[in-house]
Amino acid sequence: MKTKTRVSDPYGDNANLTILWIATLLLCLAVLLLLFSRVSRQTTPTSPALLAVTVAPNPTRAPSSAPSSTRISSTSSTFAIAREPFTAVLETDADVLLGPDGMQKDAERNRIKQQIRDMFRSYSSQQAGIVLAFGVSPEPSEGNKLAAEVNQLLLEESPEVFGLAALRNFHTINADRSERGKVEIEVHFLLRTP
Repeated sequence: MKTKTRVSDPYGDNANLTILWIATLLLCLAVLLLLFSRVSRQTTPTSPALLAVTVAPNPTRAPSSAPSSTRISSTSSTFAIAREPFTAVLETDADVLLGPDGMQKDAERNRIKQQIRDMFRSYSSQQAGIVLAFGVSPEPSEGNKLAAEVNQLLLEESPEVFGLAALRNFHTINADRSERGKVEIEVHFLLRTP
């Protein structure tokens, strides 16, 4: 009498379940690819150097107690943000700028404001959309504080340029003590499009 030898199934008795699971994953992947391809086609700017943004007034915005020198029209406008930023490096004395208030700190703030005036004089008729400031320091927290101080000075010195911009504070860790106190700025200006 012949006996049957059973060949073991590498997937066990759940081969159909495994195939169903793989098919479901492939279907989900196809749906995600379809969604992402539609989103990327809709948001692709017409010019490789610009990002398009539409700005409209927010009707639910609460009134601010601080006066604003910038007016937003009641109609929506389309702006573009240049992909390539204007870059600048400000020299600061970190110990004085982050130190206690006083005449020395006021003098340092005025010195930095003069650097800002000199660097952004030719941009006074433009408006910044995004400003990234990177404080250089061996310590990340100190770098962030330097960036925050410089962003505040940008707002104080040129509110017409930086007043509506998204300002962000970052740090660049650098163990070289001679680089400490520099603040690298990247400014992406808004450009009105027709």
